[in-house]
Amino acid sequence: MSSDTRTLAEAIGFNARKLRTRAGLTLDEVAIASKLRGLRWSNTRVADFEAGRVSPNLETTIALALALSDLGCGPVTMAELVDSQLPLSINDSVDLPADHLSLWFRGAEIRLEPPELRRLIGAVHVKLPGLDEELDLKTLERLESADISAINLILAQSGIAEERVQKSLHITRPLLAIVSSSLWGQTFSQERDERAGPEANAQHRGRISRQLKDELRIELRIGND
Repeated sequence: MSSDTRTLAEAIGFNARKLRTRAGLTLDEVAIASKLRGLRWSNTRVADFEAGRVSPNLETTIALALALSDLGCGPVTMAELVDSQLPLSINDSVDLPADHLSLWFRGAEIRLEPPELRRLIGAVHVKLPGLDEELDLKTLERLESADISAINLILAQSGIAEERVQKSLHITRPLLAIVSSSLWGQTFSQERDERAGPEANAQHRGRISRQLKDELRIELRIGND
């Protein structure tokens, strides 16, 4: 964790201490009020909580908010306890900008993309500029290790057959291109024609198409139509 961020425990503890000292309360007084709210805390435990050394689960934080309110600090709200002037480190993958969590508790919406997803979306806009649909996370994850030039070529060579397969399997056009590139190195229709041969009748081509769709289902881990 960066020194420019706070953990949630540190933010809640900091705010709890600020409320206590502003009201002129001692650690012992908060400990007694906390016990009446079911926490069974000593003054040492209160001090540990204020220092961010106690994991603030929801039940504990609600009980503490009620205890502080009982002592005349409130009404103490969850939004007030999670407020922060520094970004909040929620876990190894999520840092919330300052005050975002407090705003969320006040009813605002939080929309935050993981950093790796932002990076992949940027790559998509640069590498695959012709796409007009949103890329879902499954597509983005596969795109990270894919050959972008090969996918661009497959997209350019895709036609009605690929559109039918995409709709049948309920997947996006870029996802079909990515998986086709991984499985066969060419489009669905090119692989079908290559396996069927130039003299194949419609029945044989249809059988090959079903086989290829089964291969796609296995790769994508999806069921039958």
